[in-house]
Formats: sequence, structure tokens, C-alpha cells
Amino acid sequence: MEFIDHITKCNKYNVEKLINILSYHLTHKSKYSFITHYKKYHRNVPLWILIHVLTLGQLSHMYDFLNASVPIKICQDFHNISRKDMHSFLSILTKHRNACAHGDRFFNYITKDSITDTFIHKKLQIPQQNKRYQHGKTDIFSEVIILKYLLDKDDFHNFYYELKHCLKKYLPHEKIIEQMGFPENWSAILRIKIPESI
Repeated sequence: MEFIDHITKCNKYNVEKLINILSYHLTHKSKYSFITHYKKYHRNVPLWILIHVLTLGQLSHMYDFLNASVPIKICQDFHNISRKDMHSFLSILTKHRNACAHGDRFFNYITKDSITDTFIHKKLQIPQQNKRYQHGKTDIFSEVIILKYLLDKDDFHNFYYELKHCLKKYLPHEKIIEQMGFPENWSAILRIKIPESI
């Protein structure tokens, strides 16, 4: 694994922690059959296999610790977004995932940090205050924007229609929709074509 050359003490601890997690899965009996298979028949578990046992948070940390050239290559597969964009996406995904896992109230959950401004914010003409978008930054709608970038076209279509069906079925009050961060024209996100960043 290519890790960054200059690691702060805090990052060094977290890198070592991540390496210990990976090592644990390699040296202990695994509940994952694919890990057992590779250990038994190949005596080696490739990183692209091992990565499936990491949590979203661990994966997010791993992304941050990689040598700069690796995240750049990863980002090229997702509309060539910037490394900063991907970092913010993974951070918000992790925080929202943790909120769900710990039973927090989710519909109006707001993260302290936010995703970067995106083409989608601009295209949906989301209102701004002090040059800051008022929706889709720290709220649930930010997840929809993130998935638009990270899912392939078919997967996003499936997600979009399931979400739309869910909203139609339960008919949440407009104040709840607003607290979730959904702008009135949110459904237009399906038709937005994200340009490849340069």
C-alpha cells in the first residue's frame, strides 16, 4: 500500500490502527468465506478482496492515508472529481451511516462538516445565503447528491425511483421534506448530467 510520506503523529496512529485491522482479518479465522478461500487456496488476500470487510469509516480513513497518486486515480472513475470532493463525500457518508447505525433521529440529522459545492447545487439553483448553499450540504439531500456522483447511472436510477416511491407512499409533511434539505425541484437531479471535471 502506498501511504503518504509525511504522516502526523495522529495520522500515524490511525494508519497503524488500520493496518492492525487489515492484519487481524488476515491472521485470524474469518467469518467471510471469500477471505477464507483466498487464504486457503492462494495464500494471499488481495487488497481489492480485503477491502470488502472494512467499514465505511475505515474505508474513508484508508482513502485519506493513500499516496496522492492513488486517490487521484480513484477520483477519475467518479466524473474526475477532486480529491477534496471525494474526501467530503466519504466523510458525510460515514457520519450519516453512523447516525443510522446508532439509532439517531435521521430525517433532520445535520453534520458539522459539509460536502463541497457541486455542479448539482448550481444546476438545481439551490438558494444561497452569504454565498453558502442552504440545502444539500450537511443534510439528507447531500446524500442524494453524493450518490449521484458515486453510483453508476443504472444504480442511481434505481435508488431515485425507490426514494420517490417512498416519499409518495408516506407523504411526509413539507416541513419534514424541508428539514431533510430537499429543494422543491429535487427530482430534477435525475436528468442532470454531471460534466467531467478537468
